[in-house]
Amino acid sequence: MKKSTKTLSAAVAVASLGNLVVPAVTTFAAEQNTTDVEALVKKAEQTKQGKGMYKAWFEAQEAVIKAGQGAKYASRLSAVYDAIPYKALLKEIVDGIISVEKGEERTARKYYELEPKVNKIQEEYKDQWDRDFVGNELYRWAEVILHNEDYAPVEEAIKVTLPALQKAEDYEKMAQVLADVQKNIDKLTGDNKDYANEQVQPYKDLVEEKLFAKVESVSAINASELVVNFNKTVDAATAEDYSNYELKVNNTTVQLNDADFEIAANGKQVTIRLHDLKTFQKGDRYVVQTNDAIKTTSGKKLEKFVSDEKTFNESAAPKLISIGYASATDLIVEFDRPIAKNFTMLKDNGVALSISKIEPLEGDSDIGVAGDYTYKVTTTDGKFADKGTHNVTIYDVKDTAKAFASKASTLTGSYTIKDANATAPKVVDVQAVNANRFFLQTNVKVDDLTKSKLTLLKGNHKFASANADTVNATSKAFYTAGTKDNKPGIWVVVSDAVASDENPLYRSDETTATLTATLENYAADGLIGEKTTKTVTLNKNNAKPAVKETATNKLNNTLTVKFDNALTGSINVNDVVVRDKDGVIKNATGAEISGDTATITLANVNDAPYTVEFKADKFQNAVDDTNVATYLVNTVKNSKIITAIRTAQGSNFKYKELALNKVDASNLDDAAGNVSVTNNAIDIFFGANTEMSSSALNPANYTLDGKALPAGSTVDFVGDKKHVRITLPAETLVASTTYRLTLSNNIQTAAGENLVESLQTKEGTHIDLDLTDNVAPTLKSAKYSLADPTAPILSTTTANKIEVTFSETLATIAEDTDVNEDDFKILVNGSEIAVTGIKQDLTKKEKVTLTLGQPINVSQSASISIVAEANGKVINTTDVAGNKASTKVTINVPTLK
Repeated sequence: MKKSTKTLSAAVAVASLGNLVVPAVTTFAAEQNTTDVEALVKKAEQTKQGKGMYKAWFEAQEAVIKAGQGAKYASRLSAVYDAIPYKALLKEIVDGIISVEKGEERTARKYYELEPKVNKIQEEYKDQWDRDFVGNELYRWAEVILHNEDYAPVEEAIKVTLPALQKAEDYEKMAQVLADVQKNIDKLTGDNKDYANEQVQPYKDLVEEKLFAKVESVSAINASELVVNFNKTVDAATAEDYSNYELKVNNTTVQLNDADFEIAANGKQVTIRLHDLKTFQKGDRYVVQTNDAIKTTSGKKLEKFVSDEKTFNESAAPKLISIGYASATDLIVEFDRPIAKNFTMLKDNGVALSISKIEPLEGDSDIGVAGDYTYKVTTTDGKFADKGTHNVTIYDVKDTAKAFASKASTLTGSYTIKDANATAPKVVDVQAVNANRFFLQTNVKVDDLTKSKLTLLKGNHKFASANADTVNATSKAFYTAGTKDNKPGIWVVVSDAVASDENPLYRSDETTATLTATLENYAADGLIGEKTTKTVTLNKNNAKPAVKETATNKLNNTLTVKFDNALTGSINVNDVVVRDKDGVIKNATGAEISGDTATITLANVNDAPYTVEFKADKFQNAVDDTNVATYLVNTVKNSKIITAIRTAQGSNFKYKELALNKVDASNLDDAAGNVSVTNNAIDIFFGANTEMSSSALNPANYTLDGKALPAGSTVDFVGDKKHVRITLPAETLVASTTYRLTLSNNIQTAAGENLVESLQTKEGTHIDLDLTDNVAPTLKSAKYSLADPTAPILSTTTANKIEVTFSETLATIAEDTDVNEDDFKILVNGSEIAVTGIKQDLTKKEKVTLTLGQPINVSQSASISIVAEANGKVINTTDVAGNKASTKVTINVPTLK
């Protein structure tokens, strides 16, 4: 808005010209130079639109008012005013100022609605007076509305500071400014507060997006894979840790310990490849949540995340991307998605081939590698390496949906081999594996070593060598074809030497051995491999145990550390030191080694993540001195090993599922979610490893039959924060029946997990419980019982029986039982009348008839009450639930005359 230099007075009035009511600013009357009313009115009528029309009208109406001639000129001035093209906006502006001076609220929202309109007037109507007037009126409004103590800093932040920080991409500073300006916004009221919050919200969203690490989205991209997108680059170790994810499909948890997790090169995306037996099918409903153990590369924890429930519809027929070959029998085929590992038929140049195996080129045979859709198809009779063009046809290629898979009926592709020599095998890499074994990786699978020659030199010494699968001599090289990490190649072992050997792999003072290996005359599909020489250095001490992976098991309260080889040796609780997330040492209750895994048992595993320290010299890799591909000798006992343990699956997520089970009180602690009822006190056990927050004590987080707990109900921890007791007050349950207890999803564990019945619905959990009526039967009504109900009522008519009705069915009362008779007190005119008999109505068991010790004239009223317990006196009249008759009510027996 363009501010004028002209200053206007705050005096605003509404002038009346006959029937015309228009805004008028009195101070402008000082500018008129003539007192000729008629001349001023004519001038206003003659002024062209946009050229001082408003000023001319204003001066004319001021003169008319002073002259007292409103009735005479009202219609002419009205016509002038009606011709002003922006009169409505002017009236809106001036009316706004009037309302401000009356103390009414005019909001920033309205100001910013008017500002562009005023700017438009200033641009379109060139008369300086009009421009100044509308500009200054709105500016004065701005002074009142925007430039006050509370709104001024808000205005500056919205219009200046925040846009500048956005342009500079300084989101840290933006977060600080937003925090400060929010304090001023909180002082505002009404629409001004709402408007200010609306204006800063986009900047808050921007800070959220740019600064706070979170999962942005999760979706299934095919029947085998999910993609998780992050807004920040994440740490690979935590982002690829299966225990930091939870997948529910059709309300069933899908274990992810056998899935493959691969982080993208940009660090902002993880692809999860499910095991072949756990894939989706059309219509599956799924939810994914992640915990706060996933970190950014800068070490910040991500917010807990849970997706909305989604329906899987991403099943589609596979497409062929590329095709090639690895050997005469092995075809390499790339698709656009994972495929089911079975084809109806495969043809090469029209010839049907016999398929023996289809498996992912990389990774586990049942999973593959997430994001990699390349497969190796092995046949028994293929000629895929023959020179020429190969036209390949594949029948019935399906995606991996577990049911109703999408299918490509036929897929075709081709490749051409122009030069057979181009496919000859060659050694492309060498990798040391342990103290005695290394691997020569080849470009293709080597299938013929019968004529091959391996020359292995250590300095000038040449080891004897033999092509064999097993080791049967010392200080000799053995080699055989095989794979390492699904890559083809040749395993080479230099067998361990006897102490007297003159040329061992390692002399007594040596810890490394540098070898030169030359391989020649090896073949693949009849093609002789390229003679290759590679150098490799083996390390005598690299056969120490190394950690492969770790895990936490909350069910068994154990930490497991898996090593890269089977181990020999043993450990006990004194050989390990376990520290929790806060560095506090936790005493192990058990420690053992079995196979390749060490297991440590704790009292609980609620304080993940843990670190475990193994003391030195306690175990070593088990010896395998027979097989070339797995040869491992020269093993060395472990050095001190410190390793981090991956978090327990299910911990630190946003939601935690809890199924409630009804049990006897003696079995309450057998399982999480057990619920027992004793005398209408409801006990809930949340689990041995689950402490609850104070939200579990809020009665508002529980309902009974969909209603709030009865007034006076209490909720308490009992013994610890794993047990909660809900105590229902007396006089609240009107019947012994089944009630539904519902726990709100606002109830949280101490770790901040919201308890739900199902991750898919995210609704609270519930259980149906049998609760007992705890409302006492109450005297309801009574009447005299006449011996002859048909006889006329006379002044002398008497009755010696009274029929009493209670509020509910009573427990069975034996006729004329003294203990029940004593429960009733009958007064007539202040005198107590004895009860000598009682009889219950067997069809309406809420009714009893009392026999009196003397007749009572029915023209007199009697009162009946229940005698309170005292001095050994016990109330024996009860309802069927055993609640004793209430002493709080006295009823009258009405007269019959």
